[in-house]
Amino acid sequence: KVLVNMFGRDTPVELDSLQIKKL
Repeated sequence: KVLVNMFGRDTPVELDSLQIKKL
């Protein structure tokens, strides 16, 4: 999994490959 900091959150959220492709 890859940690992505979404919407300026202090804590990164875990997203799987399929979710990342939707970004």
